[in-house]
Amino acid sequence: MKLKNVVEKIEKTYPEFLQYDWDNSGLNIGDPNSEIKKVLVCLDINENLVNEAIEKEIDLIISHHPFLFSKINSIVFNNKKTKSIQKLIKNDISVYCMHTNFDVAKNGLNDYLIELFEKQLHIYYIDINIKSISILESLGSNPNYLNGENYGLGRIVNLDKEMKIEEILELVSKALDIKSFRLIGNKDSKVGSFSVLTGSGADYFQMSKSMGADLIITGDSKYHIAMDSLDIDMNIGDFGHYGTEIIFSDLMKKFIENNFSGDLICFKAKSLEDPFTYFNF
Repeated sequence: MKLKNVVEKIEKTYPEFLQYDWDNSGLNIGDPNSEIKKVLVCLDINENLVNEAIEKEIDLIISHHPFLFSKINSIVFNNKKTKSIQKLIKNDISVYCMHTNFDVAKNGLNDYLIELFEKQLHIYYIDINIKSISILESLGSNPNYLNGENYGLGRIVNLDKEMKIEEILELVSKALDIKSFRLIGNKDSKVGSFSVLTGSGADYFQMSKSMGADLIITGDSKYHIAMDSLDIDMNIGDFGHYGTEIIFSDLMKKFIENNFSGDLICFKAKSLEDPFTYFNF
């Protein structure tokens, strides 16, 4: 199957135009007319990931974070980044990235995390349900997407019953298969509504509060944001950037298998790990 046809089919669900202006989603490396049979999905691309792709004889890498993001003024093969570019081109491996467009899109990362949470909710609290889900920050609409409905970043989840904050955090940790996370706020809080912003979304704590959320689930919380959130009695559940976005690989693998059955073989990357090491003494 030609790369341009793969991209065309992906962008029917996750249009490239949904990305922010500063982003670099889309085809980062590759010939649109190249033939694609094997796909590797991942959160990030580094040298280990490129080596894994070569070993598996991959034709296309689909990553969440853009491979080419910071400005490159020259390509001299004297560092890991440029050597990875060299290896990718030499081995005819294309790179397609789905970043903020995947965060914004319906059935993207934020919606998938909510789906995983809801599965855990129904296992452990059969008498509690999600009442409604809405967009946190509306970014506009497009007649060529969702029949002109509004799209935007983040989600607000409303429950039909309040829960203890520790109960919600435990369900999120199970959904993400994470044992270590941080809470900024009151561990005795009750939560009837919470926002979800995978990756780095802690600076949306004020907006989340203004829309009735008692808690924001995200990652990358900084000290001053933590202090400011305490001032307005807003809770932040920080599960890390990696922790909240590594699920991209699972979701994208399902998408490829459901939409390209018989045409593409999809692998989930095994060479990437959380860059942070956590100690418990």
